[in-house]
Amino acid sequence: MKKQIIPFLLILMTLASCSAPQKVTNSWVNPGMSTAKKAEKVFIAVLSEDLSSKALIETELAKNLQTKGIETVISTELFPPGMDKENVSHNQEMMQTIRNTGSEAILTIALLNVLTKERYEPGRPYSPVYDPFLFYGSFSRYYNYRYPIMHSPGYFTTDNTYFLETNLYDVASEKLLWTVQSSVFNPSSLGDFLNGYIKLMEKQMVKDKLVTPEQKGISIL
Repeated sequence: MKKQIIPFLLILMTLASCSAPQKVTNSWVNPGMSTAKKAEKVFIAVLSEDLSSKALIETELAKNLQTKGIETVISTELFPPGMDKENVSHNQEMMQTIRNTGSEAILTIALLNVLTKERYEPGRPYSPVYDPFLFYGSFSRYYNYRYPIMHSPGYFTTDNTYFLETNLYDVASEKLLWTVQSSVFNPSSLGDFLNGYIKLMEKQMVKDKLVTPEQKGISIL
């Protein structure tokens, strides 16, 4: 069944005051993966119709891999926006174009779903002052104490949890090498999401033995 791809621009709609918590919910590694064989050039594709967000995410991921000695090619530079989507997705033209770049692996990122939940944040209640001289002795003390309380009513807010899938494919065989499902809660911006996502994937790649400190590249078949 074809998965629904939600534009990454939806991430920008969430406002939060702190860094967005991200976590891996599931991961799988192809048992045929060889730690000795490494892909030193990776093709990156964000599966989104939001071209600006797609380009930004692909560019930042490419920069990160390049710092580790891995060459990259991004889909927004290889495939123009006006390319016929049906032809690209249903024949070998796309794969041949990718192979012609010399890429040995394909890294894809897709936003699968968004869970939205509304909750109520209670306001600050009025509280009596038992020592009248503590806050009532001067106007400035009274104002600084009472004003925030009198102007902090309860309100409804929306929490958004985004569910993503990251896949790594072998270019030669087109087989799935590695897949990771992850979630991010209330990112404040696309940049906030990217910072946490890159760190999370780096950690998971090491944990799943796709990358090793002594060798550059990502494990493939």
